[in-house]
Amino acid sequence: MGHASEAGRLWPGDRLVATSQRVPIAGGRDLTVRCSPGVDNVMFIHGLGCSSEYWFPVLAGLPGSLGGFAVDLPGYGGSAPAAHSSFAGFADDVAEVMRSLASGRWTVVGHSMGGSIAWELAQRHPDQVEHLILEGNTPDTPFSAPRAQRLAMLRRDGLTEEFVRRVAATWFSRISEDEFEEIVRIGMSAPLPTWVRSLELIMAGVTRPDLRPTADITLVHGSADQNRSREQFLVAEAALAARRVEFPGLGHTPHLEDPGGFVAVLAQVVGMRD
Repeated sequence: MGHASEAGRLWPGDRLVATSQRVPIAGGRDLTVRCSPGVDNVMFIHGLGCSSEYWFPVLAGLPGSLGGFAVDLPGYGGSAPAAHSSFAGFADDVAEVMRSLASGRWTVVGHSMGGSIAWELAQRHPDQVEHLILEGNTPDTPFSAPRAQRLAMLRRDGLTEEFVRRVAATWFSRISEDEFEEIVRIGMSAPLPTWVRSLELIMAGVTRPDLRPTADITLVHGSADQNRSREQFLVAEAALAARRVEFPGLGHTPHLEDPGGFVAVLAQVVGMRD
């Protein structure tokens, strides 16, 4: 794990924590959402072992008219767990939050596991999604041995800091030590049942990966991604008639390794011009 060129840029949390809100959804539940309000609305969905905090560097760098909303999925951050049997349940929750926050169609950005949820959201609620950005994710990602091994370790040993460090180390090719410690802290804040259930759902995958949502699709990935192969992104690009953006030398999480570059891609997708 190397050091980023902009050490110390992460976690501008104080300004954003002040804009946190709890959005009620069905069943007497609510989800925590971190906000950077604007005109064009973007919903950010985090991945395994993460939370809305994972999007702070991106939220802090958004142009003034681009409104960013980062949700804590059920069981993560400030949101209570929910007994969903598939990613579709999480997608329905996020869609309900989006309807509560603003009308119209959104840009939905999903990282890794969050990309699978974003995919389901675009399939199930096409009227709400104009642009779909899948970061470090393709809908047809097959089951892989490392995921099974991680799940077995959790069930055997419980959630340990060593486990979180080992998993998080596969997400980056360039990040500072201070930033990595923040990532480990966030990972340790998610309880063991949430980690286990998330891995189970990841292994189950999405419904109907052969379908193509009506939304405009962009695939974003690093060339050094250890969790998805470059070939998977190339195949998905062709199958989905998607736009593909590759970050040279970066890993599974370009939005943390190069938040400025990621915001530039997002702005281009939404159609903004400086």
